[in-house]
Amino acid sequence: MLSRNAPFFHLCECLQGKLPARKIDWMSVIELANNSLTTPVLKDFANQFSKEVPADVQAYLTEIHGRNRVRNERLAKQLVEAIAALNSVNITPTLIKGAAMLVSTDALKTGNRIMADLDILVAPEQIKSALNCLSQLGYSVSTGDPVDPRIHFVTVQRPDDVGQIDLHRRLPGPNFFYSTLGPIHAHCKIFMYKNVSTNLLSPTYHALILICHDQFQDGDYRAAKIDLRHFLDLRELINSPEGVDWELLDSLPKDNFVRNGIETYLVTLHELLDVEVPLRFRKHFVPRFQYWRRSQNINMPKLRFILSLTALMLDCPGYLKHRKQTFLGRINDLPRQPDQIGRSVRKAPTWGGLKWMLHHQYFDKEQIAGKIG
Repeated sequence: MLSRNAPFFHLCECLQGKLPARKIDWMSVIELANNSLTTPVLKDFANQFSKEVPADVQAYLTEIHGRNRVRNERLAKQLVEAIAALNSVNITPTLIKGAAMLVSTDALKTGNRIMADLDILVAPEQIKSALNCLSQLGYSVSTGDPVDPRIHFVTVQRPDDVGQIDLHRRLPGPNFFYSTLGPIHAHCKIFMYKNVSTNLLSPTYHALILICHDQFQDGDYRAAKIDLRHFLDLRELINSPEGVDWELLDSLPKDNFVRNGIETYLVTLHELLDVEVPLRFRKHFVPRFQYWRRSQNINMPKLRFILSLTALMLDCPGYLKHRKQTFLGRINDLPRQPDQIGRSVRKAPTWGGLKWMLHHQYFDKEQIAGKIG
């Protein structure tokens, strides 16, 4: 049974705009909001229930929201400057993740989302020209290799900016997740923002990027972590005027490993934030178990090992089929076997491989900013 009285579930109810029925441990809720980078969003909740929310909590949320709004305004100016430089050399970048939310969000909600950096996508053949433009603005490469095609983005920064720019040459995660949808430009529209020209992705494609980034790029599916900030982004995409095309999302690759990852994300979104998601994405056993596993990791951390082992056993058949079809095993196999990269992978992992996956992926307890679990 899930204890819905835990502070984490109280936070989720607050993010829904609902007042929890039982007494709230505000210190624990605020701590979880800080860890999940969702604190500014709670300002609207505090305003709505001003009589029930303690005055010091309201003051704290107002202060954090105000500071974050000022920071996001600086990020918006930084983004416009970068896009203008790219436009000057005939590059129209595509904004993804937080950068896309920044330019498309209502001005009244500018302070709601905490942003770590600005994600900008350009075509692979434009990466050199784009880096030259940014270098002329004073940016220097912080991480990544501009000439290594295996690395999907290069981070650039300037000393006085409040955030870095992640300049992407391709989308996060394996191309396998996007290839069935066709070329990316078919899912973009030109968007003018403060006199600069950029591409914005459709809500459906943007939703897929969030899911792929969290579940497979960051490994949240295996490690049973929850990114509430991105769940709030996905809620905005689903509730946007265009909305998410569920039929298109349902047409994605059918192998069990990928489907379980996508459906686990959607089940968790539905259960935690009460977002309407079609039943066909919420009815299967493994995704529902994976949601339950995430919740129990928060409610009863001592069960983590046995639940992670169970998840590994449930995922193994689908993962092996997925690895064989997509060759993900070539780059995500055991680190002790780098010589196998680029060769045909084994049909089944060794016991050592399963043990490594359990401890370094399913049982990963590393604390990552914005992740709960």
